Amino acid sequence: MDSYIKNRFIPWAIALIGFTSIVAQVVLMRELVVIFYGNELSLGVMLGVWLFWTAIGSSVIARAFRKNRHPRLVISLIQLILSLSLPSVLILVRYSKTILGINTGEMVGFVPMLLITFVVLAPICLLSGLLYTTAIQLLHKETNIASTSIGTVYLLEAVGAGTGGVVASFLFLQFLSPARIFFFLSFLNLTSAMVIGKLSPFRTRFYQTVWVLFVILFLGTIGFSFSGKFQRLCDKILWRGYNLVLTQNTVFGNLAVTRIGTQISFFQNGLLMFTVPDRLTAEESVHFTLLEHPHPEKVLLIGGGVGGGIEETLRHPSVKKVVYVELDPAVVSLAKKFLPPEYVESFKNPKVVIHHIDGRRFIKKTSEKFDVIILNLPNPYTAQINRFYTLEFFREVARKLRSGGVFSLKVISSENAIGPELSNFLSTLYATLKSVFSEIVLIPGETTRFIGSNQTGELTADPKILVQRLKERKLKTLYVREYYLPYQMTKERENYLKSKLHTVTSLNRDFKPVGYFYDTILWATYFSSGFKKLFLGFTRVKFSFIVGFLILITLFIIIFRYRRGKNLLFTPAILFSVFGVGFTEISVEVILILGFQVIYGYVYQQLAIIVAGYMIGLALGSRIAISKKVKPRQIFSLFRLCQLLMFLYPLFIMGFLWIFHRLSFSVLHPFWTGWFFPFFTGGAGFIGGCQFPLANRLYLRTGRPIERVAGFLYGLDLIGSSGGALMASAFFIPILGIFSTLIILAVLNLCGMVILLFAKEHP
Repeated sequence: MDSYIKNRFIPWAIALIGFTSIVAQVVLMRELVVIFYGNELSLGVMLGVWLFWTAIGSSVIARAFRKNRHPRLVISLIQLILSLSLPSVLILVRYSKTILGINTGEMVGFVPMLLITFVVLAPICLLSGLLYTTAIQLLHKETNIASTSIGTVYLLEAVGAGTGGVVASFLFLQFLSPARIFFFLSFLNLTSAMVIGKLSPFRTRFYQTVWVLFVILFLGTIGFSFSGKFQRLCDKILWRGYNLVLTQNTVFGNLAVTRIGTQISFFQNGLLMFTVPDRLTAEESVHFTLLEHPHPEKVLLIGGGVGGGIEETLRHPSVKKVVYVELDPAVVSLAKKFLPPEYVESFKNPKVVIHHIDGRRFIKKTSEKFDVIILNLPNPYTAQINRFYTLEFFREVARKLRSGGVFSLKVISSENAIGPELSNFLSTLYATLKSVFSEIVLIPGETTRFIGSNQTGELTADPKILVQRLKERKLKTLYVREYYLPYQMTKERENYLKSKLHTVTSLNRDFKPVGYFYDTILWATYFSSGFKKLFLGFTRVKFSFIVGFLILITLFIIIFRYRRGKNLLFTPAILFSVFGVGFTEISVEVILILGFQVIYGYVYQQLAIIVAGYMIGLALGSRIAISKKVKPRQIFSLFRLCQLLMFLYPLFIMGFLWIFHRLSFSVLHPFWTGWFFPFFTGGAGFIGGCQFPLANRLYLRTGRPIERVAGFLYGLDLIGSSGGALMASAFFIPILGIFSTLIILAVLNLCGMVILLFAKEHP
């Protein structure tokens, strides 16, 4: 690093703050996804809470240390506490549901979700935020240059975070368990604490070095050897009450296999995938749909095949080929290892072809056409799964069906009590399907099955016809039989279901996932009427209201602070810009993650890379901002330029996503095109990384002390980012859509630009 830093270890210690933070963030997000079953709202809550606690640590908690005369010792102490806290946090995550009395497999309400996230993330985030401000104090003591100290710490932390994202993606998450990752982070922070604080009983440098190396080697050996047992302990805590056979992290999520008597269950990210034996679910998953087709020969199964779907499909004598798509190859390999031989025998059938690829990507890639396509996935309770229930996906499916082909999907429903929330959810899916398929049959029950065809007159709602086909095919079923079909398909049940379907104003789209939003509202009804009302209240908030509110806030600031010849707008202009850019940066990151998910479908594999791209951009931008080539007279002009670029950037991202998405209907993107997403995330980070050090240099001109400026502006930036993470993922994107959200972000930054134009530069 720069020559004016006397102690060469200080830059590494500061970079370790960012490295620890980003690696711990990625690991804990994966851990909490298992707890919350991948609910998209939980991801927004996690990111928002993470940024919130870091902001509190860097501003509020740091005030207690603003007169700190020994920043080196304080940093050493904080890193020592962090080193001890990391394994404890992992235990706390695994124990969280048990403490609140929530059983494995039980849905988690919003209040418990918020409580768990707030408690679990607090220790690491508060310490990370405090470390940031204390590191600035240390560097300021070393260099005695206030603006350079803030910018350098911001740069080093960003470099560490970018490195952590890359290492986590390509190394840690692929080869190490969460326990080993956290022990490694503890080891690094312990090492830094000992070196920075010179924690040694000896006075001579030689013996100090020998002592530090001995302690590091001893504790590192103990920690690494104990980490395996610690991971098994954590697994038992999470799956308390289950006979856990195996748990395994893959690039696509967490898999767990449990056994109770003769029953073997597979869980993915904490959510039940299937149980064997469960003949009823296996039969229902395929036979209703296959019986709707008079002579199915080629069948495509997206999900549900390992739990018995393949075996049941092969019972139909006309079937010549079954294509099964399962994204995670570990699901099939673990099934072969743990399921009884009779349940995996169908995998070896020459009629069966298994593809380990995202289902939607396979639909786009394959040149084959099918008689029947069956979607057996969970409810669209996340944006990732929602992409299989959108208008765009249904159109892709319709192009892969032969003439008279049949497509089906199922969602959780109710036989006799369909409330307004469930009605909205089912109506949205029905309207979206109806816009693509010319004929639709509904099969009611605890799960409602939608069966569509691209040709009228092919489907039947008459159970007698289906019973006749059942007999002709001589199907040896246990549940879907002569008595079962008429019971499930009575006219009364069908009419009741249809009476609950109503006209909707918005179809479920890739970039406007209203289906996911209505499913979130449905999820909220199980726990809190107040939370449900909050979500429903947001549906009444129009795009024009938000834009109008931002314009009014801008006018209010200008009218009450602008004075000709005075400089009253300088401070609010800087603060508004920092908050708005922080809000925009993280919102763009969330949007690009969801955009990648929509097009490629495996965002968890690329999550750390996209986050790393953002942090690398942040580092590059901050490096330019703290350069000695940036003269004091140029700072305010560059700050305005950053604000202008952040106004234009959401519009650029909107154009990029629109073009990329349109092309995806006719052209299958090669894998390398996915690197556009971390690159453009890095672009948002670059603008923000350049703007923040400039903001600090400008804000220091007001005469405030460096400790207050560093902590306050960093906290404000993180509060803006926290709000962006929560609002974008939970409200703006599902209700207004991605493109409208990007326009709102552009308007927010345009307002900041207008205030800056009225502001007079502080000398």
